[in-house]
Amino acid sequence: MKELQYRQKKLLEYLIELNDFKPVRYFSEKLSCSDKTIRNDLKYFEEQSIKIEKISGKGIRLSNKNKILINDLLDEQPRKLELTTEQRRMKILYDLLDGTKLSIQSLSDNYFVSKTSIVNDFKVIEEKLSVYGLKLKKDVSGTKLIGEETNIRKALVDILNQMINYNNNSIKKVYSRIDNATLEELEEHFGNKNIEKIEKIIGNAEAFLNYKITDPYYINLVTHILILINRIK
Repeated sequence: MKELQYRQKKLLEYLIELNDFKPVRYFSEKLSCSDKTIRNDLKYFEEQSIKIEKISGKGIRLSNKNKILINDLLDEQPRKLELTTEQRRMKILYDLLDGTKLSIQSLSDNYFVSKTSIVNDFKVIEEKLSVYGLKLKKDVSGTKLIGEETNIRKALVDILNQMINYNNNSIKKVYSRIDNATLEELEEHFGNKNIEKIEKIIGNAEAFLNYKITDPYYINLVTHILILINRIK
């Protein structure tokens, strides 16, 4: 089974805890999503051989035969820390800057928050973008970012630095000159192979010039090159 979304994990946990039948509305209210979203999740579970018992007028519950199986399944799933509101907004902002078109419904499902929270996130994000001369364009299919390329790159550098500061520590990995928190954030967005290639190129240039770039200039240079290559692609 593929990695479950946070909402899907919580739905399974609620189903395990309950012995009585509960209507779909009960779960959609607890998880701040639509009845349709819950039904889609239940359909996916059944496709994975997780039996859901249903009685018209009473609701749904998990078959007792599945509880041990699902407990094992949840234990195997990666554990992710719940994001703060600010962290969620930074991740949404980064995705917009990276060219992703986002819908309120998909964000609500992915981050396990109400649609109202996502609407408020967009309002805050619009204020942040105005500093860079960037805007959000909304239509029925979602929201995307518009603006000059140079302004997008500047905003990307700033938001990456903010995201890194939330997890900052001084531990360094042996194979990189970049601190661990920064490296993990860059790896998440650009991949470790791309980072290693750029660090190798910079190292060769330093050796040729007999000059070593010091922090934070080294990290800024790596970040700018990663963003530049990604934007060109």
